[in-house]
Amino acid sequence: MLGDLALLPTILENEVKALGFEGRARYLTGRLGRTGFQAFAARLSDRARRSLLDPPLASAWVNFAPMLEIDRAIISELMGGDPAQFKTMAMDVARADVASVYQFVLRLAGPSLVLKRLSVTYSARVRPGTLVAEQLTDKSAVGRLVGGVIPWYTCEYNVAGWIAVGLELTGAKDIEVRQTHCRHRGDDGCRWSVRWR
Repeated sequence: MLGDLALLPTILENEVKALGFEGRARYLTGRLGRTGFQAFAARLSDRARRSLLDPPLASAWVNFAPMLEIDRAIISELMGGDPAQFKTMAMDVARADVASVYQFVLRLAGPSLVLKRLSVTYSARVRPGTLVAEQLTDKSAVGRLVGGVIPWYTCEYNVAGWIAVGLELTGAKDIEVRQTHCRHRGDDGCRWSVRWR
């Protein structure tokens, strides 16, 4: 789930927008109901439990460690230890986070413009680092993470899920987002192959 543990100290220095806690709380409440959500939260550390039950302002930057603890518990307890299921959760959270007015704008913008704005979207949620689109054509692109390190499960599944939803909301079809390079596998950086029609 975490990938190369030698990268963990760097990952734990990351900051994320507190909005992510709200998305996870929504997902957990939908899966477990209010009582089950409370029981799930009770098994977390004080810091992670507070972040989930009474999150900071959505726009606040917070240390990544509590979110990592929550994600590990979600994967372990609700996904049978299979981090591949995290992509579905990431996509559901992404769809819920994009207001209907933005969905309309995304449809008008089209896939190329959405991919060109990856850096803004990523940098507004995680720091340090930025996600850039390269080799952009009318049906494909390469996404590359610059200046940041994230856990393997988010690298492999969360980023792919968010890119897929961004394209889905533009009206793109047959979307395929696949990680081709990853620092957790010893590559020099993280990249994703992105295709659609």
